[in-house]
Amino acid sequence: LDPARNALEKMEEKDRKDEATAALKIAADSKDPKVLRAAIAAAEQAGIPKKPLDQAQKALGAWEEKAAAQEGLRSAMARTEVGALRTAITRAGSAGVEAALIEEATSAVSD
Repeated sequence: LDPARNALEKMEEKDRKDEATAALKIAADSKDPKVLRAAIAAAEQAGIPKKPLDQAQKALGAWEEKAAAQEGLRSAMARTEVGALRTAITRAGSAGVEAALIEEATSAVSD
């Protein structure tokens, strides 16, 4: 009976890992940091392999950096301080902030 129980437990563990990995991929495709953060936590708890977790955490970090850069750019535009605005433009460009917002900020520096 023990070998059968062990086999069943291993199958259930594999199923949990497979489900967590699939949920992680869906969450990454959603482009929603809150959803991805929750999926990462669930995947860590399920014990999925390191590589998919690392990829998801990297994507989450990039999204968070982009959001912070975008907010920093908007804030710098509101203050109209040229030095801060130039720094925010550079950061926004590196983080992948939408070109239209960067162009708007760049034109504010040129004015």
